[in-house]
Amino acid sequence: MNIIREYMPNSFTQLYIHYVFIVQERECALKPEIQERFYPYLVSLIHQKKCVTIAINGTENHIHLLVKMHPDVSISELAKFAKANSSHWANEIRLFPHRFHWQEGYGAFSVSQSMF
Repeated sequence: MNIIREYMPNSFTQLYIHYVFIVQERECALKPEIQERFYPYLVSLIHQKKCVTIAINGTENHIHLLVKMHPDVSISELAKFAKANSSHWANEIRLFPHRFHWQEGYGAFSVSQSMF
């Protein structure tokens, strides 16, 4: 008898990641009126990867996201997907008066559910 299989027939995860994305050169590009459009789009991208955005906030030069990860999605995969697609969308619809870019890399920190 396989005890693990008996009690855990399916995958079960509780993986919460606090992401930090920074605007290239820490430019103050994410004005409040832009955040109103940008944040919902980022949330939709995260949802496309079967992850759940628990919180999103930030300042004019960086954002914080608290995300419940899907077990099939890696931390780096979600960061690359969200950053690439959000900057592409922002430039395509001319959300900024100039080309928008995220700074290379990202911050990612594991968070216990008891912390929120």
